[in-house]
Order: sequence, then structure tokens, then C-alpha cells
Amino acid sequence: MFIFRRIAVLLVVLIAIFVGASAVLENFAESQLSLGLARTLSLKTRPTVEIDSFPIIWRVIQRKIPKITMTARDFELQKLEIAELLIDMRGVSANLDVLIRSDRFDLSVEQGEGSARITEDSINAFLEKEGENVHVTLKPDGDVFVRADRVVAGRKRRFEATGKLSLAGRMLTFKPSRVTVDGATPKSGPLATAARRETAFSVEIPKLPGAILPGKVIVTEGELTLVANLDGYVLKLAK
Repeated sequence: MFIFRRIAVLLVVLIAIFVGASAVLENFAESQLSLGLARTLSLKTRPTVEIDSFPIIWRVIQRKIPKITMTARDFELQKLEIAELLIDMRGVSANLDVLIRSDRFDLSVEQGEGSARITEDSINAFLEKEGENVHVTLKPDGDVFVRADRVVAGRKRRFEATGKLSLAGRMLTFKPSRVTVDGATPKSGPLATAARRETAFSVEIPKLPGAILPGKVIVTEGELTLVANLDGYVLKLAK
């Protein structure tokens, strides 16, 4: 009986050490990944990183982390203000060296999604910096309303349009489906052509961290989200 008690106590102690070591290692790995993302983005503050891998020691032995989520908020990326960058990775191939390395590391992802959320004010500021003299309003139904004030034949005109945003590579494009001139629907002719030309725009968005390339754009009220599929992706980060 005494021997069994000693064995039981020893098992409890070993489990406690294992659990404690896993918790410490997981916190350290989260800190290292946070540092890597901060350096890659040139952020003044570290982003939030959550590793869903308990017990991480066992996951490292398996060389597979079930889930890693990275979130960075309120930073500028090449003149574009990003309200939130979310990187959600599942089935991440990683070992201990990857998690604690001090220079550069790669994360191979089985499935995942990356998204960058941008506010209406930020996209308008970015368009102005890019020389696009238009103002956009992002509607809850996914439509985009664009206003452009121009002088045509010595007369000030207000062109307005409704349409959709599209994304091809890094080019974000708006093409009007309906236009008005000074609040009225124009007949086909020079004014209608001018309204479509002056409200349309196409701008190149900055590269997202880790060479993430968005494949679609989602418009909701007051903001748009660039979304990338990360299935089979390799995320490269510098630490």
C-alpha cells in the first residue's frame, strides 16, 4: 500500500511538472510569436497571440499545433490604416525551434484565414493619398456609394454612383452600376459618361504581412474587410 501511495504521489508530481512546464512554454511561445508579428509589421505595441495547443510539449513532439490566432489592431500599413488584422491558422506545422527562434521563422498552415478590417474613414483617407478625389460610403447591404464633385464646362456638378467593390490581386476597384448628376438620373450622353468615369476608381492596396494576398473584399456598414484563404499557406515572419 505504501509503495502504491508513493507511486501515486510521484505521478501527481510528474503531471504537475508537465502541466506547469507546458503552461510556461506556451506563454513563452505566444510572446515570441507576438514579437515576430510586431517586428514584421513595425508595430509600436505587440499584437495578441493565442496558441491553442495544451499541452504544448506533447504538440511539439507531434510537430503539429491545432490552432494559432494572431490579432493586431490600429496600425498603419503603407499609408493605409488597418483597424484590425486577424490571422487564424489551424493545423500548424511547428517544432520547438520554430516557436522560440530569435530571427526568422515559417509556419506551415493546413487551413486558415487572414482578414484585414478597414474603416470607412481610413479608406477615404487612403484614396485621397492615392490621388483619387472621391468620397465613399460603405453601405450595410454591401453596396458602395461614391460622390465626386467636379467642374464641367464651367459649371460645378455633383456626380454620385452606387456599385460594388471588387478585388483582383492587389487592385481594389469600384465600377458604378447606377449614377446621378446633381441628384437626377442622366440620359445617356456626355454627362452620364462623365459621371461613370469620375466616380470609378482603382487603387493598389499595400502588401499584407507575411505576403498574405486577399482574395475577396466584404463590405458592411462603415467598413470593409479584405479576406485571404490561408489553406496550405506558409506564413513567413521575422523576429
